[in-house]
Amino acid sequence: MDKLKTAQLEMLRRKMVETANQEQSLLHREVLHLSEMLDQMIINVQREKCAKRKSGLKQHYAREPEEAAVR
Repeated sequence: MDKLKTAQLEMLRRKMVETANQEQSLLHREVLHLSEMLDQMIINVQREKCAKRKSGLKQHYAREPEEAAVR
């Protein structure tokens, strides 16, 4: 994950915790909204990681027959 996304996730997490502390409730509307935003960002990062992994595997297996022919 790049530094910008990491910083955005951390900033949003801090804001959510700060809001929960200020409102003294995890069920406050704004806390829930921030939590949902954070969840969505995490899901997007996980999808990107999964897509990169799949892409890397496809490239690996696409090369394998060529390497086998050389052996």
